[in-house]
Amino acid sequence: MILFCVATALLYDRLGYSERGGLFLFGLVLGIINQRSRICVVRAFREPFMTGDGEHTKGVILALMVGITGFAILKWTELKPMEDFVRASFWAGSLVGGMIFGVGMVLAGGCGAGTLWRVGEGQVKLWVALFGFSLSGAISWRFLESNGWLARLGKGVFLPDLVGWKLAWVGLLAVLALWYLGVVWNELKVRLVVS
Repeated sequence: MILFCVATALLYDRLGYSERGGLFLFGLVLGIINQRSRICVVRAFREPFMTGDGEHTKGVILALMVGITGFAILKWTELKPMEDFVRASFWAGSLVGGMIFGVGMVLAGGCGAGTLWRVGEGQVKLWVALFGFSLSGAISWRFLESNGWLARLGKGVFLPDLVGWKLAWVGLLAVLALWYLGVVWNELKVRLVVS
């Protein structure tokens, strides 16, 4: 299968779509890493409270630290336009959407990343979940956009505009570091575990 994927990327390159071929290979590598590490954001939020295990949570924290730093570099150096990925959904939209997605993750048995690698392993229940969250996400977005509700759900907030690049980056890393310390404390003391 890996050889087939590499051949597909090379075909993209030969047809003049080198960027897509590179992204295809990047997706392949990311998928292999996700599957081998068994990454799942639901597990990262659930396990500290269910079993006291924080290994997955620490992995998600590290991934967020790397992602935040990477996006900061892309934006700060203007390799990516400033308005990209800053959606007008802060506060009400984020709160309601996050709650709906959280309930959906629990019912489906996995988050987006966990669902994708489980689909690759052939878990039929997650095929249905993937189809469901893809379709419902697209329909909801189209509905909110066509009715003008996207603008009413909240205001797009770009943290560096409010506090500056350094403070935004350091502040987010500090929040993640505090989360990490809380996870380590819970692993040692087992105080937040629901019995």
